Amino acid sequence: FKALCKDWGVILKEEKDAAPAQKMIALGIQYDLIKMTRKITDKRRADIKADLVAARTTNSRRHWEHLVGVLWFVSPCVRAATPHTYVIAKATAQARHANRAILKTPAVQSALDWWVHFTDEIANPDSPWHGDSIIPTNHREVNICMGDAGSEWGMGGFDKNHYFYAKWPDHMWQAVQRRKSTSSLHMEALQVLVAARAMGPTWANTSVTMRLDCLALVHTLRKGYHQHDAVNAIMQELSSLQIKHNFDLRPMWVRRCWNEAADALSKNDMERFWLNVEGDRTLIRLQPHH
Repeated sequence: FKALCKDWGVILKEEKDAAPAQKMIALGIQYDLIKMTRKITDKRRADIKADLVAARTTNSRRHWEHLVGVLWFVSPCVRAATPHTYVIAKATAQARHANRAILKTPAVQSALDWWVHFTDEIANPDSPWHGDSIIPTNHREVNICMGDAGSEWGMGGFDKNHYFYAKWPDHMWQAVQRRKSTSSLHMEALQVLVAARAMGPTWANTSVTMRLDCLALVHTLRKGYHQHDAVNAIMQELSSLQIKHNFDLRPMWVRRCWNEAADALSKNDMERFWLNVEGDRTLIRLQPHH
């Protein structure tokens, strides 16, 4: 190395008088090399908020396309932002394909409001909303959870301490209907949402491995968004619940034959459920807000 520098005329300082940098900034992202996290810098945050405020009053596709590019770039700094960014990106893409101005639906306005609120929150350097890990450095207790939903009766799920099961409410059953049949992905997504609403407070400060036999939902949860508006709304609420209760949801696909206990709950077959689990669990009785 020294010989190469000598040939190129690069002067090397022999005595070191400064410690290696612990933080690096590139394109508005600050990388903490000790905590192994990435955050949006204050200047980038201020620029994003200005773009968001301007987007509320302009339908210019050029402005919105610039905004979408910036939001996608900084979204890895906070996983909760992904489904909200997708709503804005989808509206922008639809306007571009139709060669028209941006159509600001209530969902788009809500996504803009979420981002504005987020930029206000991260002004606080200690905000829990901000600073996603580059690599998994935090050793957290792992909580295994399994769930299932079916068209025969309802949904159910359990972890090492609790379980729940319920018949499909009318409004949820109507939501999963499609032209020719029910959407299994939508049903499974609702089951995960109900599990997070009901058991989320007990998952605080843990990493929750959610074992599911629906591979399509596993991929959707990993992406953090979905093209169907109702399913994407579920992704938005799941991301907010993870922040509210401070848990990480990590989906994992399992074969149907390994999900016997959860399948039994979704069919109200309690005898089969208890035959396929070990130890006692406390029943969570679902309330209307679940």
